Amino acid sequence: MKNKIIPVVLVILSVFFFVFSFLLNSKKFDIPLFGGVNSDIRLNFEAGDNIKVYLNDFELKESPNFSFNSYKTFEIDNYPVYKLSFIGDNIKSAVVSIGDRVFYFNGNEIKNFKKDNIGNYIFPTDMKYSKNSKYLSDKGALHKFLIYFLSIFYNYKYFIIPFICLILAGLNFKFTLFKNQGILWIITLGLILRLGGISASFWSDELYSVYMAGNIFAPFLNTFQDPGNPPLFFILSRYWQMIFGQSEACLRLLPILFSVFSIYFIYLLSKKSKIGLLAAFLFAINIYAIVSAQEFRCYSLMIFLSLILSVVLFKILCEEKTENYILYSIIGALSFNCHFYLTFVLFFNFLYGMFFLQNKKRINFLIANAVSFLTFLPYLFMTGIKKGLYDKSFNNFNFEGLGFYFDVIQKYTGRFSLFIFVLVFCLFLYKKTKEQFFKDEKPPVIFYYSSFLILSVFIFVYLFSFIRPIAKDYYFIVLLPYFILIISNLVFLPFKNKKLQAVFVVFLLLSYFSPNLYIKRERARLLNFDNIVSYYLKDKVRDNSALIIPHSKEMLSLIYEDIDKNDLFVFPLPQEKTRLLEFIKNIGKDNIYLKVEYNILPDFLIEASKTCFVSFIRVDKDVIIARITKGAK
Repeated sequence: MKNKIIPVVLVILSVFFFVFSFLLNSKKFDIPLFGGVNSDIRLNFEAGDNIKVYLNDFELKESPNFSFNSYKTFEIDNYPVYKLSFIGDNIKSAVVSIGDRVFYFNGNEIKNFKKDNIGNYIFPTDMKYSKNSKYLSDKGALHKFLIYFLSIFYNYKYFIIPFICLILAGLNFKFTLFKNQGILWIITLGLILRLGGISASFWSDELYSVYMAGNIFAPFLNTFQDPGNPPLFFILSRYWQMIFGQSEACLRLLPILFSVFSIYFIYLLSKKSKIGLLAAFLFAINIYAIVSAQEFRCYSLMIFLSLILSVVLFKILCEEKTENYILYSIIGALSFNCHFYLTFVLFFNFLYGMFFLQNKKRINFLIANAVSFLTFLPYLFMTGIKKGLYDKSFNNFNFEGLGFYFDVIQKYTGRFSLFIFVLVFCLFLYKKTKEQFFKDEKPPVIFYYSSFLILSVFIFVYLFSFIRPIAKDYYFIVLLPYFILIISNLVFLPFKNKKLQAVFVVFLLLSYFSPNLYIKRERARLLNFDNIVSYYLKDKVRDNSALIIPHSKEMLSLIYEDIDKNDLFVFPLPQEKTRLLEFIKNIGKDNIYLKVEYNILPDFLIEASKTCFVSFIRVDKDVIIARITKGAK
């Protein structure tokens, strides 16, 4: 009885300390690519000097600002807000950005705001980030759960005590429920984590997937027009829209499904072993896996297809069945027509299979690959070669040296991963050290296969980039499950000394979850059009305003019918101060609205303010919306 009481008490204590840490440190959690629990708020007022702003009835101080900015700015960072009020003289307008949403109110609208019991204006209640949220800035209960749960792994320094209690309980208690139904629990967790924030506004590439390439009302050949992406995802987009409509949440369920299925297939690829269970869990909570699942692009589909290819490849290697070759051919055809990084996976799968297969199996595998490649030819000749390979103005990446590839490995696997990989390789390389530290057991085949696939793709991309640079860190997400499989296999290395193994595993996992240089996807989230368009439409001076966007004006005018194409101008990213100023100068409009990347601030605004009247609202740390009125100085 005593042996049962101790672990139960430890579990209760661990739960208590976890909850206590959540409540105590919720404002400190820093989860890459997701931000905190509450949305940041920027309040921007065009008003006289006598304006006061109150947060939950406490007065806010005005934020430091450029002297030439017409707005007075107040900022609230990751803090629960249930009431915003203000009072002042001659208020011409107010622009409020909450998360990725922008609300604009002119002077007449402000005069009709309700007032509180002391006479302050109160912002409308429908301005909430989430309609059912408790606080104005709250992103919702699901997002809060996502941040809290991921903080356990990515901000583990706040959970040392509960972790110790949980480990001690685990040493004395068998969690049979989780053991027997582990993969179901993991899939459920992965689904929940992927549902947070799926109703956020589309950014430009997602809009392209919805309205240009994948729109059911657009010509079908539009699915073949993207120089960097073959047609598969756009075709799926058309039929998904036909069934579920064009809302952000409904459309993002498609990539979420692919990502959730991938959790099971990474488990299946490891033959449903304890290694596979760990790999499935690490994939379920992986930052990039979640981000790719919440983006209406082909990235989660890439991962899903690469895993199915690997599963079927090992079926072919293990058993002689015609249906396996047929299935591989079908999945190969889909992969060829999904993303060009998947073609690299297919090529090295082909080399791997041809090396281990013999006689008739080798011929059948060759035929299966040839048939799948033939399905790729229409897109290759229509678009891929001409617009993708030869047209270097599209995705004109810089040539990246070897340091870039080392950084990518660390971003996907942890800060000290390279050191760990080299250490393990050296220990295995020499027979004496191998016999001294490890049992006489071979690591699973999937460990060697994953290593081969990652190394081969990296070498190929590096060599091919001498001809046409194609290296982009986020594209390597197709290899994410194989990075995770390597980490999972290393956790279960057959050390002879259990204490040494425990130290190694702790060091490995701490490295995997340690703060790191993450692949930046924030800018992609911030380049959605809704905030700049809503601001432009409500604030602009009629018939004398222009909107500068980074992508196709045809796409934007298709989505927002109120915008005249003659008011739209395209200035591609990344932005450069001198070229952007010259571009604005040559536009035959007096009022210019645009998004400015933070990396060219403040130089751009300072230079523009010498000849123009400049206003801006900072939507977040990376991008601002600016209004520039020419000839005002």
